[in-house]
Amino acid sequence: MVDAFNISICVSILNEEENIERCIDAILASSKDFNCELLLLDNGSTDQTSKILRKYNEINNCKIISFSDTVGLDLSRNHLLKNSSGTFAVFLDADGLVNSDYFSVLNQNLSQEYHIYSGPVIEQSSRRNNFYELHYLSLIKSASRFLIGANFVVNVSEALKVGGFPRITARRGDEDPLIKLMLNNGSKQCFIDTLIASNHFINSSKDFVKSFYYEGQNAYLYMLYFEEPFILKTIYKSIFLLGLFVIGIALIMQNFVIGLFGISFLTMKVFFQRKYWARVMHRAKQILSFDILRDLAVLFVAHVTHEFGFLYSMFTRKKPRCWLNKAEQ
Repeated sequence: MVDAFNISICVSILNEEENIERCIDAILASSKDFNCELLLLDNGSTDQTSKILRKYNEINNCKIISFSDTVGLDLSRNHLLKNSSGTFAVFLDADGLVNSDYFSVLNQNLSQEYHIYSGPVIEQSSRRNNFYELHYLSLIKSASRFLIGANFVVNVSEALKVGGFPRITARRGDEDPLIKLMLNNGSKQCFIDTLIASNHFINSSKDFVKSFYYEGQNAYLYMLYFEEPFILKTIYKSIFLLGLFVIGIALIMQNFVIGLFGISFLTMKVFFQRKYWARVMHRAKQILSFDILRDLAVLFVAHVTHEFGFLYSMFTRKKPRCWLNKAEQ
């Protein structure tokens, strides 16, 4: 076990006047029995965030860092990482909340064996969010290395060894690439079921589908960054769309045999992600309503757009606006 005073809590903040007090107060309440360091970085906010942060200046072990201009989330996170005095750095979102026992749970689980820790991020809204229930919750339950940027912990020295958060996109914190770099460097990751934070998840069908498209584009970018096998990755990403294309041809030709071929391609894709889809269908069955059936269809469309995003970037080599030019990296 690692003592609590070896923990640095890092929060990058940009125009969060409506959420930041609740976020900080939840952190302080959860960490009150531990000698944690709290680093709050104001990333060039133009609302009342800076004024709100001033009242935390007098709190012991709380450090306020202010940027006059807004920089990318990866840069602000790297600044926090480099200025962390703890052995481990906890990264939380400024619009999220931690459970009251968050740091107690973390302190009980920290060890020298693991350099990366993550936990569930639950929907903060009291209203049911079907996209959270179907997609995000299924990811949490099915992925052994599930990680979301609103709740993860890294060993500071090990994260700095790989260069910190890589500069891949202009709008992301790029926590996933950092974790992959650390894993490639020999670090081990531990998922803690009871290390819980909450946040607001996408609840708009349009925004949900759009997010999958951008994630597909980022998947292509990560393939280039990590020099992953081009042919194998492309085949894997194409199976889903190929199945849909073959089924479409079968419907036009009214050919049952061709349709079976298309279904077999879709089945292959589902097989590779069988734990995830099993969770999705189990949750949909539990809720079973018109809304859940509609949003299940939206989820299917979102997965299609994810593959389109990947293939579009691959074939056109057109970089999305969120990608960085070489000069910016």
